[in-house]
Amino acid sequence: MSKIVVDDKLIEHLLNLSMLGIERSEYDRFRTQIQRILDYIGMLDELKTDDVSPMFGGIECPQFLRMDITQECLARTSAVQNAPSEKEGLFEIPKVIE
Repeated sequence: MSKIVVDDKLIEHLLNLSMLGIERSEYDRFRTQIQRILDYIGMLDELKTDDVSPMFGGIECPQFLRMDITQECLARTSAVQNAPSEKEGLFEIPKVIE
């Protein structure tokens, strides 16, 4: 993997993609942080992973799923009985969108 040069043009591109705004005076600190991240990824790229099988998570564990069994639903009156406000058997909430 060739070394990526972190210059002002790359920083501006990354800031544009991430929709972040930083002052130009912070570019040096940002450049150093980005370069450290890329150097670390470069170190990981040097690891021998030919005999490692791909994984989707950190540990392998079986998924325990419950059986999908139909059963009687909660009655509407029971569902709204403790609601702070209800109207026509439904939860009533304050308007949040104008």
